[in-house]
Amino acid sequence: DADTLNPQEQTTSLPINMCELIYDTLFYQTPELKLEPRLATKYEVSEDGLTYTIHLRKGIKF
Repeated sequence: DADTLNPQEQTTSLPINMCELIYDTLFYQTPELKLEPRLATKYEVSEDGLTYTIHLRKGIKF
């Protein structure tokens, strides 16, 4: 059994797997370590690499 469904308090793989069925993320990391947009439509990185601008799908509250 999962102790919590709060993604920030997970410490074992079972609740992590359960939360993946409930919550969506900004991006999904593929086995090839590439990012695929989920809640985000795209992202931009500033020239200095310090600022990320993430564009969300319409209708998303984050």
